[in-house]
Amino acid sequence: MAGVGRSVLILGAAALAIVAGAEIALRMKAPVRTDSLPYYHADNRIGYIPLPNQSGTYRGGRWVLNDLSMGTERPFAPTAGRDILLVGDSIVFGGHISQPDKLGPQLEKALGGRVWPISAPSWAMQNELQYLRDHPQVVAGADRIVFVLNALDFGLPTSWKTDQKHPLPPPPRSLLWEASLRHVRRLTGIRPDPVPVHVPAAMRVAPRDIVADLTALVTAARKPIVLIFYPDQAQAAGSDACGFPLPAVARVPGIIVRCVKQDARWRPTYYADDIHPSLQGTRVLAGIIATTLDADR
Repeated sequence: MAGVGRSVLILGAAALAIVAGAEIALRMKAPVRTDSLPYYHADNRIGYIPLPNQSGTYRGGRWVLNDLSMGTERPFAPTAGRDILLVGDSIVFGGHISQPDKLGPQLEKALGGRVWPISAPSWAMQNELQYLRDHPQVVAGADRIVFVLNALDFGLPTSWKTDQKHPLPPPPRSLLWEASLRHVRRLTGIRPDPVPVHVPAAMRVAPRDIVADLTALVTAARKPIVLIFYPDQAQAAGSDACGFPLPAVARVPGIIVRCVKQDARWRPTYYADDIHPSLQGTRVLAGIIATTLDADR
């Protein structure tokens, strides 16, 4: 019996060693999450924002976030040359496009200098202005600030709703267990129960006057601020000259306004879905923004 007991202990110790070794190996791997959305911070001021210093892949496209949650591998460090702050929602975030082909890197390629993209899927203009208030060093370090805006960006701010679209970081747990669960779900087709979509009261962002906030930014920044009005696919094919009626923020003194639809290079075929630009559309959009910035020099 003593021999059996020793054998059980040895087998148990070996199993624990194997599990521990697998866990250590997973944790020692580069922190790139595969087929995953970024993790977010959520509150009732900015709504939500990608956490800094992450990278991963989603639907085959690579994404990366720097020390200030910007879509670039470089830490934020303004240069002696040209520094463009590119602000937006999923048009800038480009979740459907791999990192080198996103709008920020494509604009940098077309323009030269450095482009610092800050964005989150479904952000409204109020969310974007809140980021700039929270990061005055970013505003101070940019030579130009460029907002890419669509018709849905001028209403209520976007609040955090659910982990399914903007996942919060999970509590610490075993990476081996998570990997095993993902494998089982792939084999069985079982998925977690859907989470009801609603805004928790503690996460609800109170509306602000974005005209007043943009005016304050113009006064404080003392540098060119450009609003790029981007139409969805139906608007691009419609009769409105800009795609949609110009919002009140377009009349803020000192603002430069550019309608993508008015550029002869833009076509209704440059969409991956009803609103997001295709790969070719992203390159053309970068060129349109670059032309606008070059004309303003």
